[in-house]
Amino acid sequence: MRQLVPLLGLLALALLASCAARRAEPEPPAEPEAPAVEQVPPEAPAPAQTPPEEAAPRSATLVFESFDGGGPEYRVEIDDPALLSCCSETHYPKPDHDRMTGAGYTVTYTFTGLAPGTTLLTVRARSPIAENFDAIYRADVDDDLNVTLTEVETVDVFL
Repeated sequence: MRQLVPLLGLLALALLASCAARRAEPEPPAEPEAPAVEQVPPEAPAPAQTPPEEAAPRSATLVFESFDGGGPEYRVEIDDPALLSCCSETHYPKPDHDRMTGAGYTVTYTFTGLAPGTTLLTVRARSPIAENFDAIYRADVDDDLNVTLTEVETVDVFL
């Protein structure tokens, strides 16, 4: 063991000398720092320039109310279907109401111009327990296919 102590001492001295030599060596020059660059957020893209829209045909709508289990059913008749098209949509106020007797709903008719001109359209409401009527409208379709509806008269129908 006595022989190991001087050996360990020499080893420790060698390590210290090695560390000292490393500290004495000049460090390689540091890489030059990159100049500070200010971080600028990218600019938001400019909104795309859209050409002015051509006037889209403007439709006209009629809305009627009814209820399941006896409310009026509506039917639309257009005198000149070459001038005007019609589509309908039924809307219940709550999703589950379409399964309930007596649930109220609205029927929306949308009229779109097909060709310029004037025609009449009749909305017929028929019900076994509610009032029956025919609502007559004049539909004017201009050169841009915009639709204007004017009520002409409403006639009570007795069945």
